[in-house]
Amino acid sequence: MDKKMFKSVLILITYTLLLTVIVVKFDVVSQWFSTFFSYIKPFIWGFVIAFILNKPIKFLKNLFEKIFKKFKNNKKISLALSVFITYMLFIGFVVLIISFILPQFSDSISLFINNIQSYSSNIEKLFNNIVSILNLQNFSLVDLNKIIQNNMQQLSNIASQLLTKLISMTAGFAVALLNIFISIIVSVYVSSSSDKLSRQTNTLLDAYVPNKINAKIKEIAHLTFNTFNNFVSGQLFEALVLGCMCFIGMSIFRFEYALLISVMIAVTSIIPVIGAFIGAVPSVFLLFMISPIKALWFIVFIIIVQQLENNFIYPKVVGNKVGLPAIWVLLAIVVGGGLFGVVGILLGVPVCSIIYTLLKEGAYKKQAEKNSVIK
Repeated sequence: MDKKMFKSVLILITYTLLLTVIVVKFDVVSQWFSTFFSYIKPFIWGFVIAFILNKPIKFLKNLFEKIFKKFKNNKKISLALSVFITYMLFIGFVVLIISFILPQFSDSISLFINNIQSYSSNIEKLFNNIVSILNLQNFSLVDLNKIIQNNMQQLSNIASQLLTKLISMTAGFAVALLNIFISIIVSVYVSSSSDKLSRQTNTLLDAYVPNKINAKIKEIAHLTFNTFNNFVSGQLFEALVLGCMCFIGMSIFRFEYALLISVMIAVTSIIPVIGAFIGAVPSVFLLFMISPIKALWFIVFIIIVQQLENNFIYPKVVGNKVGLPAIWVLLAIVVGGGLFGVVGILLGVPVCSIIYTLLKEGAYKKQAEKNSVIK
């Protein structure tokens, strides 16, 4: 057996063993990956933030290099200023959104407390109407109170469980804050050292990877960067479109908090498909404080808007940006979400676009080779 054949057989055996282990011990492997990703999650988000802020940093860097071209260290000064200004604007935007949303929630809760008596009266009237419609003459609010009293133990258990969950959520919130802090630190480092990291990676590839494989890796890396770059810009534009649609529709139908809710919908819709529904949850709560009926109508409204966005706007806007047909965009979202949840929904479209492009280029190359052989 020659050396090349031995190498191929060894690779085949290795892949077969790995696949067997994954299939037989799937639960253990998936748990290991889940634990591993939970540890490196702040670093992943750090790279994601750095990637999103890459364009404005590059734009400001080029601008400052022209302004400070007479200075000796103009590139270092330009990079430091561009990173600092971009992150200050980013943090300022997040703080502005939070400071805009929280007071509105506080006002809504105060309004709910002030109107709780009228809400109670409306619920009692609704209950009496239901009793009347269902011909439950022997059933009254006294019977309802007896049922509630008989189930007080269950309610007590639920309350204790809620307390435990609240403590767990508080601890989780502290961990989340720590992860956010680490993510920002990582993203600042990556943004400040992107050129250096790129040079180091190229040096390692040139030194240890064969030329043919090296060229392919760089080609795929370039395709991946452009695809994700286009996906992020397309996703941000789509979120802006959805926010505008929501604001116009809510203004026409005279929903309260039109601007606030539209901003929340726009921000959360950065997550494809389910993002608008995530933003709709606190929005429904806000409107419920004012009028439960309006909250129900808003649910109908947001479902219609989301269906229009998912089936017509999103595939065309984001699909055109990443060079993926509309049907493949929908397929990527469904499959990615089914396999990996929110992360799959976020990354499904760009990953599918990369695979689609590589397969298309490979197919064209094979077709060209066959045609040349026939000729």
